[in-house]
Amino acid sequence: MPLLTHVSMEPICCTAESTPERTELWIGTQGHDVLRMTLERALQVPADRLFINTTYLGGGFGRKTHGEIALQAALASRAVNGRPVKVLWAREDDVQQGQYRQTMMCRFRATLDDAGSITAMRIRLAGPQMGRDYGFDPEQLARVTGNLANFDPFSLGGLSDMHYVIPNFVVEHAVVDLPIPLCPWRSISHSFTGFFFESFMDECTTAAGRDPLEFRRGHLAGQARMLAVLDRVAEMSRWREAAPDGTARGLAVVESYGSYVAQVVEARRVGGRLKVDRVHAAIDCGRAINPGQVETQIQGAVIDALSAALRQKITIRDGRAEQSNFYDYPLLRIEEAPSVAVSIVETGSPLGGVGEPGVPPLAPALANALFAATRQRVRSLPLSDHG
Repeated sequence: MPLLTHVSMEPICCTAESTPERTELWIGTQGHDVLRMTLERALQVPADRLFINTTYLGGGFGRKTHGEIALQAALASRAVNGRPVKVLWAREDDVQQGQYRQTMMCRFRATLDDAGSITAMRIRLAGPQMGRDYGFDPEQLARVTGNLANFDPFSLGGLSDMHYVIPNFVVEHAVVDLPIPLCPWRSISHSFTGFFFESFMDECTTAAGRDPLEFRRGHLAGQARMLAVLDRVAEMSRWREAAPDGTARGLAVVESYGSYVAQVVEARRVGGRLKVDRVHAAIDCGRAINPGQVETQIQGAVIDALSAALRQKITIRDGRAEQSNFYDYPLLRIEEAPSVAVSIVETGSPLGGVGEPGVPPLAPALANALFAATRQRVRSLPLSDHG
């Protein structure tokens, strides 16, 4: 999985009025606590002297959890004797000098019995341990994660805590430090572990000669919420019926942030290119307090994830990012956007998140649809790298 940037619709921006006695900010932020800690460390601004006016976010996706823009604006204000100063990064600044989702690589091995069920799986992940950048030490991580050794949720979430019933299961993380600023991207580790795990589940399905839906169901004994969203998305997409001529379907299911999401991607080849026509998504997020918001968040997450899966990546050459704007880091165009059908499943479960969980199943479902159409197994993204 490649480095990704966030391309928020509004790049990071902050207005500050700062003196040693009082600092006031006007900023769209996901991380008020991070702003406080950043200014406290750098400028010795105590909490009772800091005032934050929260504007609309303008799109965050993880990028606006950091405090560097607030520090820049505060420093600029102090340089002109406390007058208000507005600092705005241009799009090129944000793409080339911003902070990126970490790049990761993963190797899977599995053993299947005569009935085609997984009896053992070993996963080895290589990449950064981004939790350290957020001040997590190994002892703290062990307390948070129930004493899992060296478990970093920013890197391993979605692997060590997956829900499939596999008798012998090992996850290893080879930590590879990168001299590149890193930042959570929408759905954090699940954006890549979901692709890794659900793609490999399809590979196991093929090796077992089983249907992808029934294969997954066979490894989810006692996992009522996973089964519920799988059954709902199968019903929505008419999975158990033959796909229309020329249409291929791919399936994936991922739990993240307390919510369970299953997706089916319907795609076809048009003039040598892959066209995604429709995405079916079923979500169990506990009680859907605002169903309209649940639907729009899932639709937005699908568009976000599809943009990344098809053609987005950041590449580094001679110490700098090669991409700079939408022409070489393209988002999905409106005419490319698929129809996204969303169904909410309520099982009486605790509340879960909605903004992140729609991302992880999309890329593997898309890759699995591509395999169904072409028998070509894609093990890296974006798909544009594979023609």
